[in-house]
Amino acid sequence: MWARRNQRLKKRMPGERKKKYKMWTRKRKKKKKKKKKKKKGAGLKLSRMRMIDGLARMLTIQLDKDNLNHGNIAYFPCIIWTMLHNEKSDMRTVLLDEKLHRVFENVLQHGTKYYRYLVFPMNGSGGKPLKITPYHWTILFFDVRKKNWMHYNSLKKRDSRDPILKDATVVKKYVENYMKDRHAEMKNQSTGTEILFQEQNFDAPICSPQNAPQQENTSVDCGVIIYMLMELLAHLEPIPKTLSKTEIDQFRAGLVSQFLNDEGRSWTIKKWEARRMGKGSQ
Repeated sequence: MWARRNQRLKKRMPGERKKKYKMWTRKRKKKKKKKKKKKKGAGLKLSRMRMIDGLARMLTIQLDKDNLNHGNIAYFPCIIWTMLHNEKSDMRTVLLDEKLHRVFENVLQHGTKYYRYLVFPMNGSGGKPLKITPYHWTILFFDVRKKNWMHYNSLKKRDSRDPILKDATVVKKYVENYMKDRHAEMKNQSTGTEILFQEQNFDAPICSPQNAPQQENTSVDCGVIIYMLMELLAHLEPIPKTLSKTEIDQFRAGLVSQFLNDEGRSWTIKKWEARRMGKGSQ
């Protein structure tokens, strides 16, 4: 209906107005395309977040099966950095504050050796507006024994600057302030219990290692490298200074195999075939 109406309007228009009308319709089409791209990008970003969180969960389960002490690592949801730029405090309370509270309580009950690392996978933008800057995966963690913050970025500038360090500082400051508040609460209660913030020095500066594994500028390997680092930390293994493209690709293939063969997976070939044939999940 609207297409016919527009055609009738075109015929009646003089030359100048036709040109303006064409320009207006082109702009409108461009806006629609941009909106579609944004929606697609948001969905892709969310799926990657779920994947990183899912991998952290799978890693925890695997370590549990192997009877390794996975309890010394606290993984935080990778949406944290985004939440700290969002006004929705309810989500922040559920995903960040409650987790920090559990960490704090566990350390008070079991001593400061309960955790070795607090791990924060991040999808930052280097302090730039989220609308115009693509997301890049990095990892921030607090080493409880060494009492320091480390931020690994696989895509640094040529002069070794870490543009995502600003985003890591946002997360670090939030954790630091939370621990300071808890420290004040415990002091007021006069429990005499050893205080996590006081002993563990959460206000230590963030270190961005110069010799960290780097990806190629044109690659999309940041998520794979982040999970590699998570796995190395979980097994308390040293982080390599370099990674070849072959090593990254082999690790990626291993991840795909891990997902396909995971016992607790939410899909099977039967379920996939049923969905494809439109028969639901049966």
